[in-house]
Amino acid sequence: MYYQEKDTPAKARTTTLNEQLGQIERSTTAEGVTLNRGKPVDFSWNKHADSKFEYLDHSLVDCIRSKKDQDALEFFKLLSLCHTVMVEQKEDELVYQAASPDEGALVTAARNFGFVFLSRTQDTITSARWTRK
Repeated sequence: MYYQEKDTPAKARTTTLNEQLGQIERSTTAEGVTLNRGKPVDFSWNKHADSKFEYLDHSLVDCIRSKKDQDALEFFKLLSLCHTVMVEQKEDELVYQAASPDEGALVTAARNFGFVFLSRTQDTITSARWTRK
């Protein structure tokens, strides 16, 4: 986080910052673009999406689906590959088992954005980029 007007980066001065970050709500981006937060994103374009995952920022989904921001695409690809999560297939549904809730949430987020972790062996990790429109 950064406050451009005073050229000042944010400093963490508490150990409970993670709990407090969940309480932050912004209706616009730093550039003043209004975020569409009226209703959750429709992930029906992604057959691997977790139906329990609810996300409200349509602009990030649009950014990923447009494939114009290579840094964002690389970020989600890395989220889908760099972890210790295990996966099971149960009744046409991917079920992730993670060592921590945070790790599971990050891999699930990548999955919903189209970067799907599918399997792991001792030597390989398999993921897929789901791009159907």
